[in-house]
Amino acid sequence: MKNDAAISIPGDFSKAVKDIKLAILHARANAARLANAEALKLYFFVGGYISKKTRNAKWGSGAIDALSKRLQVELPGLRGFSASSMIFMRLFHEAWAACPAIHYLASNEFGDPKNRQEPSAEIQPTAMHEFGQEDIAAFFSIGFTHHREIIRFCKEFDERRFYIRECA
Repeated sequence: MKNDAAISIPGDFSKAVKDIKLAILHARANAARLANAEALKLYFFVGGYISKKTRNAKWGSGAIDALSKRLQVELPGLRGFSASSMIFMRLFHEAWAACPAIHYLASNEFGDPKNRQEPSAEIQPTAMHEFGQEDIAAFFSIGFTHHREIIRFCKEFDERRFYIRECA
C-alpha cells in the first residue's frame, strides 16, 4: 500500500471533489423530491379510501384506529400511519379531491383497478379548482406536514394554493 504522502494529487483535484459533491447533493435532493411526491400520492389514495369507507357509514368510529393497529402488526416498523395521521390523510384527500389535476395524478395509482377513486357527488371538480404545471410541481414538492398546516389554517382553495406556492 502506498504512503498517502507519496500520492500525487492533480491540480484539478479540488474541482473534481466540488463537481462530484454537487452531483451527489443534486441526486439526493432529486431523490427526496421524488420520494415526497410518491408519499403524497399514497396519502391521497389512503385518504380517499378511508373517506369513501367512513363517509358512507360503512366503517364505524373505531375502524381507523383498528386499521392503524393492524397495519402496524402486518408491517412492523411502519411509521406515519397512526390513526390521527390517517384521519388527516382523509382530510387531505377531501381538501384536494375537487382539483382535477391532483385527483388525476394522485388517486388512481394504487390498488386494484376495479376500486379506482372518482370524486364523490359532494365533491365535484370545477374549473376554478384547476392547477397549472407550476402549481402541480409546487404541490408535490412540499412535505405532508406543510400540507397539514395549510389545510388546517386555510379553508379556501385559492388561499391553500397561495401558501403551497409560498412554501415551494
